[in-house]
Parts: sequence; structure tokens; C-alpha cells
Amino acid sequence: MDGNGNGQPLTRQDLLDLMTQIREYVDGSEQRVKAYVDERFAGLDERFAGLDERFQTLKEYVDERTHDAETRLLRGFANFAETFEVRMRKLSADVGNLNTATDMRLTAVEERLLADRKSVV
Repeated sequence: MDGNGNGQPLTRQDLLDLMTQIREYVDGSEQRVKAYVDERFAGLDERFAGLDERFQTLKEYVDERTHDAETRLLRGFANFAETFEVRMRKLSADVGNLNTATDMRLTAVEERLLADRKSVV
């Protein structure tokens, strides 16, 4: 096996030197890959930080719009309840007046019947 370029077989030292070169190459490659990955993750961290800010802004916007919608709904229900209450009071008064008027007419009819009965007897 010729690995040293001179036609001689590889010696133990040649193999150790070759292993050292391979180890240095692998170590250097590992550091380059680690630096590349760290650089890419740093870019991703910046992008995610930007997304976090955008999501927070969006959440605040949605919260504000939801609060506004709830406020409008509550005001609408309050207005409806007030007008409904006024209508119910009027209806109650009308029914009370109707009962009073009916009672008065019934009393008048009863008095006439009594008067007619007395005049017949």
C-alpha cells in the first residue's frame, strides 16, 4: 500500500499523521457547521422576536375591538331594556285602567239590574 507518495508502505507514523490530519479536518468542519447553524438560529431568533411583537400588537388590537363590540352590545341591550320597561309600565297602566273601567261598568250594570228588579217587584 503506497500512501506517502514514495512507493514505500505506510508506516505507523504515516498512519498517525494521517489520523491527526483527519481529526483536524473533522474538528474544523464541526466548528464551521456549528458556526453556520448558530448564525442561522440567530437570524431565526430575530425573526421570531419580530413575530412576537406582531402577535402582541394583533392581540391588543383584537382585545380592543372585542371590548368595543361588547360595549356596543351592552349599550344596545340597556337601551332596549329601558324602552321595554316603559312599554311594560304603560301596558300595566292600560290594563289597570281597563280593569277599573270594567269594574265601574259592571257595577253600573248590577245597579241597573237591582233597580229593575226592585221596580218589577
